[in-house]
Amino acid sequence: PAAAAATRSGKTAAAAELRQMEREVAAALESVFPRIGLKSFLALKVEDRKDQLDELASIVSGIRLFNRHMGKGGSDLSLFDEEAGRLAADALPMIEAEVEEFSDLCMLYQESIVAAAIGRCDVDAETVARWKEELAHRRQYLSFLQALHEDVNVSSQKVDVLRDRYAAELANLDTMVSGRASVPKEHVYPKFDALARLNKQLKGEHDVLQARLATFNVLSDSRDPFESSLAESGGGGAAASAAAALNVTLNLTLT
Repeated sequence: PAAAAATRSGKTAAAAELRQMEREVAAALESVFPRIGLKSFLALKVEDRKDQLDELASIVSGIRLFNRHMGKGGSDLSLFDEEAGRLAADALPMIEAEVEEFSDLCMLYQESIVAAAIGRCDVDAETVARWKEELAHRRQYLSFLQALHEDVNVSSQKVDVLRDRYAAELANLDTMVSGRASVPKEHVYPKFDALARLNKQLKGEHDVLQARLATFNVLSDSRDPFESSLAESGGGGAAASAAAALNVTLNLTLT
């Protein structure tokens, strides 16, 4: 059957990708940690071995990231400079627009309530009480939005800085290895290590942004739990009339 054939094909492709990744990792690891050094490595204390393994893993990851940049492997790797940048570009404007919309809406409620209080429109007490309840909800929602926006904005700025540093490390490595048969390990390995650590930091910010975006989506479910009494037929209604009356009063006072 076609479905079974597609499943077998998918498994074959995945297995081939895994083998390719293992070959790339083995080649990178051999260049960083030759087998001749295994005896001295095993003689180290457990904590020292752990630290060295962490450093080796970081350097190997950096080599593979650079190979991906050069189009010579690393196709299975996630490039978090691109993914985090794309997520920040999507999340920040979306939340900013929501903050702006609800800031304007809260202002309309406030102006309407004040206008009613000073007798600038014919609105009954029950309607004003309803406006106050709705304003409390809108303000709480806006408060959550503003806190979320601040978090996303900070994370977005971190992503911009990290992406610039990541690009600079790639450019330095390009310059360092371009046209050379070999480069001293003490020069190039710290660059690979730095590249991997930057990618890891970018993943951290990517995960933060993803979590904040998920929070925003959950929060958005509570944006309209009731039918707003401001949204009367014709798009105007008592609230718009009250706000307009208040603006007229304020303009006359200022004049």
